[in-house]
Amino acid sequence: MIKKKYKVCLLSLVILIILFISITFSYGIWLSNKSDDNLLSYNDCIDIIYSNQDYITMDNPLSISDDDGYGTTPYPFVISNNCSTNKEIELRLDILNNNSIELNKIKVYVNGDIELKPVILDTLVSSKVNDPDSTENKLLIRFNINSNETIRGNIRVWLDKNSTLSPNKNIFSSKMYFTSEETIIKPKFKEILLSKEGLENINNKISPDYSSIANTYEGLYASIDEEGTSYFFRGDINDNYVYFADLLWRIIRINGNGSIRIILNDSDLIGNYNLNKNNEKYVGYTYEDNGSTVNSNIKTLLDNWYEENIKNKGYDKYLVNEYFCNDTSYTKVNNSINFKEYDKLFISDQPSLKCNTSDKTYGGVYKEKVGLITSSEAVMAGATLNVSNSNYYLYNNKTFYTMSPIDFSNNTAYVGVITKNGAFYNVPASNEEYIRPVINLSNITTVTGTGTINDPYLIDNID
Repeated sequence: MIKKKYKVCLLSLVILIILFISITFSYGIWLSNKSDDNLLSYNDCIDIIYSNQDYITMDNPLSISDDDGYGTTPYPFVISNNCSTNKEIELRLDILNNNSIELNKIKVYVNGDIELKPVILDTLVSSKVNDPDSTENKLLIRFNINSNETIRGNIRVWLDKNSTLSPNKNIFSSKMYFTSEETIIKPKFKEILLSKEGLENINNKISPDYSSIANTYEGLYASIDEEGTSYFFRGDINDNYVYFADLLWRIIRINGNGSIRIILNDSDLIGNYNLNKNNEKYVGYTYEDNGSTVNSNIKTLLDNWYEENIKNKGYDKYLVNEYFCNDTSYTKVNNSINFKEYDKLFISDQPSLKCNTSDKTYGGVYKEKVGLITSSEAVMAGATLNVSNSNYYLYNNKTFYTMSPIDFSNNTAYVGVITKNGAFYNVPASNEEYIRPVINLSNITTVTGTGTINDPYLIDNID
Protein backbone atom coordinates (compact mmCIF):
# COMPACT_ATOMS: atom_id res chain seq x y z
CA MET A 1 0.00 0.00 0.00
CA ILE A 2 2.87 2.33 0.94
CA LYS A 3 4.65 1.53 -2.32
CA LYS A 4 1.49 2.34 -4.25
CA LYS A 5 1.16 5.71 -2.48
CA TYR A 6 4.83 6.38 -3.14
CA LYS A 7 4.36 5.66 -6.85
CA VAL A 8 1.32 7.96 -7.00
CA CYS A 9 3.24 10.77 -5.25
CA LEU A 10 6.23 10.28 -7.52
CA LEU A 11 4.05 10.31 -10.62
CA SER A 12 2.31 13.49 -9.41
CA LEU A 13 5.67 15.13 -8.78
CA VAL A 14 6.89 14.24 -12.29
CA ILE A 15 3.70 15.64 -13.81
CA LEU A 16 4.11 18.86 -11.81
CA ILE A 17 7.73 19.23 -12.95
CA ILE A 18 6.76 18.66 -16.59
CA LEU A 19 3.93 21.15 -16.21
CA PHE A 20 6.27 23.73 -14.65
CA ILE A 21 8.84 23.29 -17.43
CA SER A 22 6.12 23.56 -20.07
CA ILE A 23 4.64 26.73 -18.55
CA THR A 24 8.09 28.27 -18.12
CA PHE A 25 9.02 27.45 -21.72
CA SER A 26 5.73 28.80 -23.03
CA TYR A 27 6.16 31.96 -20.99
CA GLY A 28 9.68 32.30 -22.31
CA ILE A 29 8.40 32.04 -25.87
CA TRP A 30 5.67 34.59 -25.13
CA LEU A 31 8.16 36.93 -23.49
CA SER A 32 10.55 36.50 -26.41
CA ASN A 33 7.79 37.29 -28.91
CA LYS A 34 6.66 40.21 -26.80
CA SER A 35 10.19 41.59 -26.78
CA ASP A 36 10.44 41.18 -30.54
CA ASP A 37 7.31 43.30 -30.94
CA ASN A 38 8.97 46.10 -28.96
CA LEU A 39 12.52 45.89 -30.27
CA LEU A 40 12.12 49.12 -32.14
CA SER A 41 10.99 51.14 -29.10
CA TYR A 42 14.59 51.56 -27.95
CA ASN A 43 15.05 54.97 -29.50
CA ASP A 44 14.60 58.30 -27.74
CA CYS A 45 11.59 60.43 -28.67
CA ILE A 46 13.80 63.41 -29.47
CA ASP A 47 14.03 64.46 -33.14
CA ILE A 48 16.92 66.50 -34.52
CA ILE A 49 17.40 68.12 -37.90
CA TYR A 50 20.70 69.69 -38.87
CA SER A 51 19.55 72.15 -41.52
CA ASN A 52 23.05 72.46 -42.96
CA GLN A 53 25.28 69.74 -41.56
CA ASP A 54 26.55 68.55 -38.19
CA TYR A 55 30.23 69.02 -39.10
CA ILE A 56 31.57 72.51 -38.29
CA THR A 57 34.84 73.30 -40.06
CA MET A 58 37.09 76.22 -41.00
CA ASP A 59 40.08 76.22 -43.34
CA ASN A 60 42.60 79.06 -42.99
CA PRO A 61 40.16 81.38 -41.20
CA LEU A 62 40.93 85.07 -40.73
CA SER A 63 40.89 86.55 -37.23
CA ILE A 64 37.77 88.73 -36.83
CA SER A 65 35.85 90.66 -34.20
CA ASP A 66 32.73 89.35 -32.49
CA ASP A 67 30.60 91.77 -34.51
CA ASP A 68 31.91 90.19 -37.72
CA GLY A 69 31.64 86.73 -36.18
CA TYR A 70 27.86 87.16 -35.87
CA GLY A 71 27.75 87.23 -39.68
CA THR A 72 29.77 84.06 -40.32
CA THR A 73 28.25 80.88 -41.75
CA PRO A 74 25.57 79.52 -39.39
CA TYR A 75 25.13 75.82 -38.64
CA PRO A 76 21.39 75.60 -37.92
CA PHE A 77 19.67 72.88 -35.90
CA VAL A 78 16.11 72.05 -34.87
CA ILE A 79 15.39 69.83 -31.88
CA SER A 80 11.87 68.62 -31.00
CA ASN A 81 10.73 66.83 -27.86
CA ASN A 82 7.99 64.34 -28.75
CA CYS A 83 8.25 62.66 -25.34
CA SER A 84 5.53 62.81 -22.69
CA THR A 85 7.98 64.37 -20.23
CA ASN A 86 10.34 67.35 -20.23
CA LYS A 87 14.00 66.64 -21.05
CA GLU A 88 17.33 68.14 -20.09
CA ILE A 89 19.54 68.34 -23.17
CA GLU A 90 23.21 69.13 -23.65
CA LEU A 91 24.61 70.55 -26.89
CA ARG A 92 28.22 69.40 -27.27
CA LEU A 93 31.05 69.82 -29.73
CA ASP A 94 33.48 67.04 -30.57
CA ILE A 95 36.92 68.27 -31.61
CA LEU A 96 38.03 65.89 -34.36
CA ASN A 97 41.43 64.28 -34.88
CA ASN A 98 42.30 66.41 -37.90
CA ASN A 99 41.79 69.68 -36.02
CA SER A 100 45.03 71.67 -35.85
CA ILE A 101 44.00 75.07 -34.46
CA GLU A 102 44.42 75.55 -30.70
CA LEU A 103 41.05 75.83 -28.93
CA ASN A 104 42.16 78.99 -27.09
CA LYS A 105 42.01 80.77 -30.47
CA ILE A 106 38.45 79.73 -31.41
CA LYS A 107 35.30 81.65 -30.51
CA VAL A 108 31.95 79.84 -30.45
CA TYR A 109 28.48 81.39 -30.35
CA VAL A 110 24.99 79.88 -30.11
CA ASN A 111 21.84 81.91 -30.77
CA GLY A 112 18.14 81.35 -31.44
CA ASP A 113 15.73 79.93 -28.86
CA ILE A 114 18.79 79.18 -26.70
CA GLU A 115 21.89 81.34 -26.40
CA LEU A 116 25.57 81.04 -25.58
CA LYS A 117 27.33 84.40 -25.83
CA PRO A 118 30.62 84.40 -27.78
CA VAL A 119 33.19 82.53 -25.72
CA ILE A 120 36.66 81.06 -26.20
CA LEU A 121 36.13 77.35 -26.84
CA ASP A 122 38.99 76.28 -24.60
CA THR A 123 37.31 77.83 -21.52
CA LEU A 124 34.24 75.56 -21.78
CA VAL A 125 33.84 72.40 -19.71
CA SER A 126 35.41 69.28 -21.18
CA SER A 127 33.89 65.81 -20.95
CA LYS A 128 34.95 62.28 -21.73
CA VAL A 129 35.50 61.44 -25.38
CA ASN A 130 33.42 58.55 -26.73
CA ASP A 131 34.13 58.97 -30.43
CA PRO A 132 37.44 57.44 -31.64
CA ASP A 133 37.65 60.24 -34.24
CA SER A 134 37.69 62.91 -31.50
CA THR A 135 40.45 64.29 -29.29
CA GLU A 136 38.31 66.41 -26.99
CA ASN A 137 34.70 67.12 -26.15
CA LYS A 138 33.26 70.51 -25.11
CA LEU A 139 29.90 71.27 -23.48
CA LEU A 140 28.45 74.34 -25.22
CA ILE A 141 25.12 74.72 -23.46
CA ARG A 142 22.70 72.77 -21.27
CA PHE A 143 18.97 73.51 -21.61
CA ASN A 144 15.50 72.15 -20.83
CA ILE A 145 13.00 71.34 -23.55
CA ASN A 146 9.37 70.80 -22.62
CA SER A 147 7.18 68.00 -23.89
CA ASN A 148 5.97 68.76 -27.44
CA GLU A 149 8.30 71.78 -27.67
CA THR A 150 10.59 72.60 -30.59
CA ILE A 151 13.78 74.62 -30.20
CA ARG A 152 15.69 76.20 -33.09
CA GLY A 153 19.20 77.55 -33.01
CA ASN A 154 22.48 78.24 -34.83
CA ILE A 155 26.12 77.62 -34.01
CA ARG A 156 28.83 79.93 -35.37
CA VAL A 157 32.59 79.68 -34.91
CA TRP A 158 35.41 82.04 -35.86
CA LEU A 159 39.05 82.79 -35.19
CA ASP A 160 39.31 85.27 -32.31
CA LYS A 161 40.49 88.78 -33.30
CA ASN A 162 43.54 88.54 -31.00
CA SER A 163 44.73 85.25 -32.51
CA THR A 164 47.02 84.33 -35.36
CA LEU A 165 47.53 80.98 -37.01
CA SER A 166 50.74 79.04 -36.63
CA PRO A 167 52.34 77.36 -39.67
CA ASN A 168 50.60 74.07 -40.50
CA LYS A 169 47.94 74.77 -37.88
CA ASN A 170 45.16 76.20 -39.98
CA ILE A 171 42.23 73.74 -39.88
CA PHE A 172 39.40 73.72 -37.37
CA SER A 173 37.39 70.48 -37.46
CA SER A 174 34.51 69.59 -35.15
CA LYS A 175 31.13 67.94 -34.99
CA MET A 176 28.08 69.00 -32.99
CA TYR A 177 25.71 66.59 -31.28
CA PHE A 178 23.10 66.49 -28.53
CA THR A 179 22.91 64.29 -25.45
CA SER A 180 20.18 63.42 -22.98
CA GLU A 181 21.03 61.71 -19.70
CA GLU A 182 24.51 60.90 -20.99
CA THR A 183 23.07 59.23 -24.11
CA ILE A 184 24.02 60.66 -27.48
CA ILE A 185 20.94 61.65 -29.44
CA LYS A 186 21.44 61.00 -33.12
CA PRO A 187 19.20 62.43 -35.82
CA LYS A 188 16.96 59.84 -37.46
CA PHE A 189 17.81 58.61 -40.95
CA LYS A 190 15.01 60.72 -42.40
CA GLU A 191 16.47 63.86 -40.88
CA ILE A 192 19.98 63.09 -42.13
CA LEU A 193 18.60 62.80 -45.68
CA LEU A 194 16.47 65.96 -45.48
CA SER A 195 19.32 68.02 -44.05
CA LYS A 196 21.39 67.65 -47.24
CA GLU A 197 19.23 70.09 -49.17
CA GLY A 198 17.18 71.53 -46.33
CA LEU A 199 13.48 70.81 -45.83
CA GLU A 200 12.34 74.25 -46.98
CA ASN A 201 14.33 74.02 -50.21
CA ILE A 202 12.90 70.58 -50.96
CA ASN A 203 9.31 71.64 -50.28
CA ASN A 204 9.73 74.69 -52.54
CA LYS A 205 10.81 72.65 -55.56
CA ILE A 206 8.46 72.59 -58.54
CA SER A 207 7.20 69.14 -59.51
CA PRO A 208 9.40 67.54 -62.21
CA ASP A 209 8.46 67.11 -65.86
CA TYR A 210 7.88 63.34 -65.91
CA SER A 211 7.63 63.20 -69.70
CA SER A 212 11.42 63.69 -69.74
CA ILE A 213 14.14 61.48 -68.30
CA ALA A 214 16.13 62.57 -65.24
CA ASN A 215 19.82 62.02 -65.94
CA THR A 216 21.46 64.57 -63.63
CA TYR A 217 21.48 64.90 -59.85
CA GLU A 218 18.04 66.35 -59.00
CA GLY A 219 17.96 65.35 -55.32
CA LEU A 220 14.79 65.04 -53.24
CA TYR A 221 11.23 66.07 -54.14
CA ALA A 222 8.09 66.03 -52.02
CA SER A 223 4.93 64.09 -52.85
CA ILE A 224 1.97 62.61 -50.97
CA ASP A 225 1.66 58.90 -50.18
CA GLU A 226 -0.72 56.82 -48.05
CA GLU A 227 0.75 58.14 -44.79
CA GLY A 228 1.64 61.78 -45.36
CA THR A 229 4.40 63.70 -47.14
CA SER A 230 6.97 61.48 -48.80
CA TYR A 231 10.37 62.58 -50.17
CA PHE A 232 11.71 60.73 -53.21
CA PHE A 233 15.11 60.73 -54.90
CA ARG A 234 15.26 61.61 -58.59
CA GLY A 235 18.03 61.46 -61.15
CA ASP A 236 21.68 60.50 -61.12
CA ILE A 237 21.98 60.22 -57.34
CA ASN A 238 25.41 59.31 -55.97
CA ASP A 239 24.74 59.49 -52.23
CA ASN A 240 21.76 57.21 -51.57
CA TYR A 241 23.68 53.96 -51.01
CA VAL A 242 22.88 51.82 -47.96
CA TYR A 243 24.80 48.74 -46.88
CA PHE A 244 22.39 46.49 -44.96
CA ALA A 245 22.15 42.73 -44.36
CA ASP A 246 25.49 42.28 -46.16
CA LEU A 247 23.92 43.71 -49.32
CA LEU A 248 24.09 47.05 -51.15
CA TRP A 249 20.82 49.00 -51.52
CA ARG A 250 19.62 52.33 -52.94
CA ILE A 251 17.17 54.65 -51.18
CA ILE A 252 13.97 55.18 -53.18
CA ARG A 253 12.23 57.54 -50.79
CA ILE A 254 11.34 58.58 -47.28
CA ASN A 255 7.83 57.28 -46.69
CA GLY A 256 5.12 59.51 -45.24
CA ASN A 257 5.58 57.99 -41.78
CA GLY A 258 9.37 58.48 -41.81
CA SER A 259 10.41 54.93 -42.67
CA ILE A 260 12.99 54.59 -45.45
CA ARG A 261 12.18 52.60 -48.61
CA ILE A 262 15.21 50.93 -50.20
CA ILE A 263 15.70 48.72 -53.27
CA LEU A 264 18.43 46.12 -53.81
CA ASN A 265 21.11 47.72 -55.96
CA ASP A 266 21.63 44.60 -58.04
CA SER A 267 19.96 41.21 -57.98
CA ASP A 268 20.46 37.76 -59.42
CA LEU A 269 16.92 36.76 -58.45
CA ILE A 270 14.98 36.02 -61.61
CA GLY A 271 11.51 34.69 -62.40
CA ASN A 272 8.14 35.54 -63.88
CA TYR A 273 5.45 37.64 -62.31
CA ASN A 274 3.03 34.81 -62.77
CA LEU A 275 3.25 31.43 -64.45
CA ASN A 276 0.38 32.41 -66.76
CA LYS A 277 -0.68 35.53 -68.64
CA ASN A 278 -4.03 34.62 -70.22
CA ASN A 279 -6.27 36.09 -67.51
CA GLU A 280 -6.46 39.61 -66.10
CA LYS A 281 -6.07 38.25 -62.54
CA TYR A 282 -2.45 37.31 -63.30
CA VAL A 283 -1.39 40.95 -62.83
CA GLY A 284 -2.36 40.51 -59.16
CA TYR A 285 0.26 40.18 -56.43
CA THR A 286 -2.33 37.80 -55.02
CA TYR A 287 -5.53 36.65 -56.68
CA GLU A 288 -8.52 34.39 -56.10
CA ASP A 289 -8.71 30.92 -57.56
CA ASN A 290 -11.72 28.70 -56.81
CA GLY A 291 -12.54 30.76 -53.72
CA SER A 292 -9.01 30.68 -52.29
CA THR A 293 -6.35 33.39 -52.22
CA VAL A 294 -3.30 32.41 -54.26
CA ASN A 295 0.12 34.11 -54.17
CA SER A 296 1.55 35.24 -57.46
CA ASN A 297 4.78 33.53 -58.47
CA ILE A 298 6.73 36.73 -57.80
CA LYS A 299 5.31 37.05 -54.27
CA THR A 300 6.38 33.50 -53.47
CA LEU A 301 9.88 34.18 -54.82
CA LEU A 302 10.17 37.41 -52.79
CA ASP A 303 8.88 35.84 -49.57
CA ASN A 304 11.35 32.98 -49.88
CA TRP A 305 14.18 35.41 -50.64
CA TYR A 306 13.28 37.49 -47.58
CA GLU A 307 13.16 34.44 -45.32
CA GLU A 308 16.60 33.30 -46.45
CA ASN A 309 18.45 36.64 -46.72
CA ILE A 310 16.82 38.83 -44.08
CA LYS A 311 14.77 36.99 -41.47
CA ASN A 312 16.97 33.94 -40.96
CA LYS A 313 20.02 36.20 -40.56
CA GLY A 314 18.47 38.31 -37.80
CA TYR A 315 17.89 41.52 -39.79
CA ASP A 316 14.09 41.43 -39.69
CA LYS A 317 13.98 43.55 -36.51
CA TYR A 318 15.29 46.62 -38.35
CA LEU A 319 12.39 46.58 -40.83
CA VAL A 320 8.72 47.45 -40.71
CA ASN A 321 5.61 46.35 -42.55
CA GLU A 322 4.88 49.03 -45.10
CA TYR A 323 2.37 49.73 -47.87
CA PHE A 324 3.04 48.18 -51.29
CA CYS A 325 0.76 49.11 -54.16
CA ASN A 326 -0.45 46.61 -56.78
CA ASP A 327 -3.01 49.06 -58.16
CA THR A 328 -5.78 47.19 -59.96
CA SER A 329 -8.20 50.10 -60.27
CA TYR A 330 -9.01 50.31 -63.98
CA THR A 331 -10.93 51.67 -66.95
CA LYS A 332 -12.44 49.50 -69.68
CA VAL A 333 -11.53 50.30 -73.29
CA ASN A 334 -13.44 48.08 -75.74
CA ASN A 335 -12.24 44.55 -74.87
CA SER A 336 -9.19 45.72 -72.98
CA ILE A 337 -8.59 46.75 -69.37
CA ASN A 338 -6.31 49.69 -68.67
CA PHE A 339 -5.10 49.71 -65.07
CA LYS A 340 -4.46 52.97 -63.25
CA GLU A 341 -0.70 53.00 -63.93
CA TYR A 342 -1.49 52.85 -67.67
CA ASP A 343 -3.49 56.08 -67.36
CA LYS A 344 -0.85 57.72 -65.14
CA LEU A 345 2.18 56.83 -67.23
CA PHE A 346 1.08 56.05 -70.80
CA ILE A 347 -1.43 58.90 -71.12
CA SER A 348 -0.93 61.72 -68.61
CA ASP A 349 2.73 61.39 -67.48
CA GLN A 350 1.54 61.90 -63.90
CA PRO A 351 2.96 59.25 -61.56
CA SER A 352 1.63 59.10 -58.03
CA LEU A 353 2.51 57.46 -54.72
CA LYS A 354 -1.18 57.06 -53.83
CA CYS A 355 -2.84 53.68 -54.37
CA ASN A 356 -6.44 53.61 -55.56
CA THR A 357 -9.27 51.44 -54.26
CA SER A 358 -10.21 48.62 -56.60
CA ASP A 359 -13.24 46.36 -56.85
CA LYS A 360 -11.14 43.55 -58.34
CA THR A 361 -10.60 40.32 -56.42
CA TYR A 362 -6.91 40.51 -57.15
CA GLY A 363 -4.22 43.07 -56.31
CA GLY A 364 -4.73 46.19 -54.21
CA VAL A 365 -2.76 47.55 -51.27
CA TYR A 366 -0.59 45.20 -49.21
CA LYS A 367 1.23 45.81 -45.95
CA GLU A 368 4.32 43.61 -46.09
CA LYS A 369 7.97 43.41 -45.06
CA VAL A 370 9.07 42.93 -48.69
CA GLY A 371 7.66 43.88 -52.08
CA LEU A 372 8.58 45.66 -55.31
CA ILE A 373 8.96 49.20 -56.56
CA THR A 374 5.93 50.57 -58.41
CA SER A 375 6.09 51.90 -61.96
CA SER A 376 5.22 55.35 -60.62
CA GLU A 377 8.14 55.24 -58.19
CA ALA A 378 10.47 54.22 -61.02
CA VAL A 379 9.29 57.09 -63.23
CA MET A 380 9.61 59.52 -60.32
CA ALA A 381 13.18 58.24 -59.92
CA GLY A 382 14.03 59.15 -63.51
CA ALA A 383 12.61 56.59 -65.97
CA THR A 384 10.36 57.60 -68.87
CA LEU A 385 8.09 55.59 -71.15
CA ASN A 386 10.15 53.82 -73.79
CA VAL A 387 13.11 56.26 -73.56
CA SER A 388 16.59 54.99 -72.71
CA ASN A 389 18.30 56.39 -69.62
CA SER A 390 21.50 54.97 -68.18
CA ASN A 391 22.16 57.95 -65.89
CA TYR A 392 19.79 57.57 -62.97
CA TYR A 393 20.19 55.55 -59.81
CA LEU A 394 17.83 52.66 -60.69
CA TYR A 395 19.65 51.78 -63.91
CA ASN A 396 21.57 48.48 -63.67
CA ASN A 397 21.59 47.16 -67.27
CA LYS A 398 18.93 44.54 -66.45
CA THR A 399 15.21 44.38 -67.13
CA PHE A 400 13.43 44.11 -63.78
CA TYR A 401 9.81 43.90 -62.66
CA THR A 402 7.80 46.58 -60.92
CA MET A 403 4.70 45.76 -58.88
CA SER A 404 2.36 47.64 -61.22
CA PRO A 405 -0.31 46.11 -63.47
CA ILE A 406 -0.46 47.96 -66.79
CA ASP A 407 -3.19 46.41 -68.90
CA PHE A 408 -4.95 43.28 -70.10
CA SER A 409 -5.35 43.13 -73.86
CA ASN A 410 -5.23 40.49 -76.61
CA ASN A 411 -5.72 37.84 -73.93
CA THR A 412 -2.45 38.89 -72.25
CA ALA A 413 -1.83 40.37 -68.79
CA TYR A 414 0.93 43.03 -68.84
CA VAL A 415 3.02 44.25 -65.90
CA GLY A 416 5.36 47.26 -65.75
CA VAL A 417 9.13 46.82 -65.99
CA ILE A 418 12.25 48.93 -66.21
CA THR A 419 14.06 47.66 -69.28
CA LYS A 420 17.79 46.96 -69.50
CA ASN A 421 18.30 50.32 -71.24
CA GLY A 422 16.63 52.12 -68.30
CA ALA A 423 13.26 52.85 -69.92
CA PHE A 424 9.84 52.20 -68.43
CA TYR A 425 7.68 49.75 -70.38
CA ASN A 426 5.53 46.64 -69.91
CA VAL A 427 5.86 42.91 -70.56
CA PRO A 428 3.58 39.85 -70.35
CA ALA A 429 3.26 38.60 -66.77
CA SER A 430 4.76 35.23 -67.74
CA ASN A 431 8.09 36.76 -68.90
CA GLU A 432 11.23 35.78 -67.01
CA GLU A 433 12.82 39.00 -65.70
CA TYR A 434 15.01 40.14 -62.81
CA ILE A 435 13.46 40.83 -59.41
CA ARG A 436 14.81 43.57 -57.11
CA PRO A 437 13.41 43.27 -53.56
CA VAL A 438 12.21 46.42 -51.81
CA ILE A 439 12.13 46.74 -48.00
CA ASN A 440 11.51 49.53 -45.48
CA LEU A 441 13.80 50.54 -42.63
CA SER A 442 12.09 51.63 -39.40
CA ASN A 443 11.41 55.35 -38.98
CA ILE A 444 13.63 55.39 -35.88
CA THR A 445 16.68 54.10 -37.76
CA THR A 446 19.95 55.96 -37.17
CA VAL A 447 23.00 55.62 -39.37
CA THR A 448 26.65 56.40 -39.93
CA GLY A 449 28.27 57.15 -43.29
CA THR A 450 27.66 59.67 -46.04
CA GLY A 451 25.72 57.54 -48.53
CA THR A 452 28.34 57.36 -51.28
CA ILE A 453 29.33 54.03 -52.81
CA ASN A 454 32.65 54.19 -50.95
CA ASP A 455 31.03 55.27 -47.68
CA PRO A 456 27.45 53.91 -47.76
CA TYR A 457 25.04 54.48 -44.90
CA LEU A 458 25.42 51.80 -42.24
CA ILE A 459 22.53 51.00 -39.91
CA ASP A 460 23.26 51.43 -36.21
CA ASN A 461 22.81 48.29 -34.14
CA ILE A 462 19.64 48.26 -32.02
CA ASP A 463 20.49 45.29 -29.79
